[in-house]
Formats: sequence, structure tokens, C-alpha cells
Amino acid sequence: MIKQLTIRNLYNYEQEITLDMTPSKEMRSFYKNDQAVVLYFALSDVSSDLLSAVRESIDYILSGGNTESSSNNDTSLFELLVDNEGNEIRYGFEIDSDDGVVVDEWILSKSKHSRKEMMLFQRCEQTVNEKHFDAPERKIISEVESNSLVLTEFLNADVQNRIVSELIDSIKRVVFISQSSETDSSTIAKSIRLINENDMKKNTLESFISNVDLRVNELNKQEDASQSSLQLETVQDYSVEFVDNNDRSYKFEELPTGTKRLVMIVTTILSKLNKDYTFFIDEIEGGLQPDQVELLLSFFELITTMSPNNQFIITTNRDVQYLSNQSHSKSYRLDAFDTNLMQDHDFDLMKLFEALSEERDDAHLVQVKKKKKQWLN
Repeated sequence: MIKQLTIRNLYNYEQEITLDMTPSKEMRSFYKNDQAVVLYFALSDVSSDLLSAVRESIDYILSGGNTESSSNNDTSLFELLVDNEGNEIRYGFEIDSDDGVVVDEWILSKSKHSRKEMMLFQRCEQTVNEKHFDAPERKIISEVESNSLVLTEFLNADVQNRIVSELIDSIKRVVFISQSSETDSSTIAKSIRLINENDMKKNTLESFISNVDLRVNELNKQEDASQSSLQLETVQDYSVEFVDNNDRSYKFEELPTGTKRLVMIVTTILSKLNKDYTFFIDEIEGGLQPDQVELLLSFFELITTMSPNNQFIITTNRDVQYLSNQSHSKSYRLDAFDTNLMQDHDFDLMKLFEALSEERDDAHLVQVKKKKKQWLN
């Protein structure tokens, strides 16, 4: 999971900001897990810029290319701190916003049994920890070009360095879902086929789809058990359709805009569940009715209890109180002009835990428990 993100001079974020993505004590208590976290960012006019800054930085790591700096001439910075079963890896880079030259790049790590981070590599100081990088790896580091990242070179060289591999795996498990994200029937069908390999995921999808008065009908389904997800690309004829309560069938592209977005988000998440993914979801309210947003938020809440090592970072242009029923989630507000960071404190969290301590239910708990029971049965 991602524990922390820092950006500077990317898009509208001229000042350096750090987003803490670790769960609060109350959230850990609620989920009975040290890693479960659902975050909501209320962002005024800059929500898409936040996800764009993070997305382009990750794309830059994985494939090279350019990042979009802000209007000033300062260097641009991106850093993330990831956690892998208690072991932390901190990675970041700083680039010149004018010519794209990498000014600095660094990797630090801290084991679960240690209190201090260890510097494994720092580009500007030409520091390389020989205990963690063998001779061929040190050669890659020393010969990297000025406009390339060492981590990108390691990725292209398919190096099996343990820490680098864990870091790259964590970065690859970041998924972005924006209002402009497009998909088609084929992609949806592949996701549903993966989902249907697991009974709990299948039941969750069916229950969710029923809330928008639809059911999924599989076409040209092959019953051969040997057709696993590994052979998914070879299953050319498999497809799905969506059937309403009047038995009218629709292709994915024929569904209403809001329903398509709901189906796309839910199938994307369920198909990747149980693999410690981080999901960035931009402008959750885009194209959705208020009741659809509420349904989607309840889905995130359920999924986090089912598979607590997955993260959801959700942005909205609405005021933070728009998400106030999500009592045990973290939220931030970013001012559109100076991007000063402010954390909102857990909404009605104390009311929620007072209800728990007195062994009675408030309206929110009743709603969540009812939805959870319905989806899991």
C-alpha cells in the first residue's frame, strides 16, 4: 500500500504538499486491520490536477516521457512511501522543469524490525549501497542518462533486485479511474469473467448490479474448467449483456451514462481485488446521480472490509460534507489557490464509536450492516 505521497511543482501544485495515506487509530479499530484505508479528498477546482500529477509521475517511472510542471521555474518533485508487509520503501525523484534533466533520485528502505531508514541509492551524491546492489546493478546506476530514471532503467533491464522489484510491483498496482476513462464491452466481459472465478466476487457483483435493476447474462460461456484467467485472451467468443427487470437486454455501450460508469468502476475493482491495489478515482460524482454515488461509497466500504489491504483515494469537487456519511474515512481539503493542505477530522467518528461502545446502532451502522449482509449472503 502507499503510505505517503509528496508532490511539488506539478500542475497547479507549486508548493510542496505531502498526503498521509495511513489509517487513523479509529479507522484501524473499525476495520480491525492496520492497513485498511479509504481516503476522500475534497478539492474544489483542482481534483483532476492531483490525480494527473500522480498519474503522469507514475507513467514517467514506468515508461519514461514528460511530466507537466507548473508555471514557475522550480524543479519538480515526486516521492512515494510504500509498505510491503511492514517493510517500507521510499522512492522519489526531482527533475528540472525546463530541460527534463533528472536532478536527483533516491531509494531508502526500512525493515519492520528497524526504526531508521537506510539509504540504498542517491543520485546527486553518487551514493550506492553495495550490500543491496551487485556489480551489474551498480553499472546500470552509474551509466544512466541524465534525462532517464534509474528505476526505469532497472525496469527495462528486468533486474531481479528484491527491493527494486517490490517497489516496481507496488507502483504497477496503482489503478486510475477518471471521469474520462473509457472502456468497451470486451474489457468489461474480461473483467466479469475474472470476477466469476470467485464466488464471493461474483455474488458481490450480482448484488450490486441488482441495485440498478440489472443482471448480467453471460454469452458463449465455456464450461471447460481449464479456461482460467491465464487463458483469458484466447477466449474470443465470450461476452456479456445486461438484462433489466423487463427482460430487455443491452450491450455495455447501450447502458445509460451513469450506469456505465458504475459498472466500469465496480468491475475494474472486483477484477483486481485481493492483490493489494491502490485505486485513484477522480470526481466520483461525475455523471452519477446522488443515490448512485451513495451506492458506490457503500460498495467501497464493503470492499474494504472484504479485502482490507486495498486502498481507495477518491476526489470530489463537492464540499467534504458531501461524503460525511463515510464516518471512518480520512479526508483532506486542498485550497484551489494556494494548495495548502488541511485534514478534516473523521466527521461524526466519535458519534459512531459512542454507538459501538454502548452496543447500539446508529442509522449509519444499520445501513452498512444491512448492505453488507445483503451482498454477502
